[in-house]
Amino acid sequence: DYAIDDLFVDGLPQAAGGVAQGGGNLSLAWDALQLGAPYTMQESESLNGPWKDAQTVTATSRLQQFDFPSSGTASQAFFRLRGP
Repeated sequence: DYAIDDLFVDGLPQAAGGVAQGGGNLSLAWDALQLGAPYTMQESESLNGPWKDAQTVTATSRLQQFDFPSSGTASQAFFRLRGP
């Protein structure tokens, strides 16, 4: 299950955030700066990594969203967004 304690986003517009959904799922959304550009959400069990690519999308609108199902194996998870 995922829980959001603090969400820090560096270098993105104000419209970035996350919501823990029922069943332990997590939804992360942000305001894409460049339409048509790829954005990759990475995840790790530690802030020090290693980081692995979780999902990649090409921005088709300003508001983009990643949905993560609960893996049930990690006690915590960290996410970071890589963009153009």
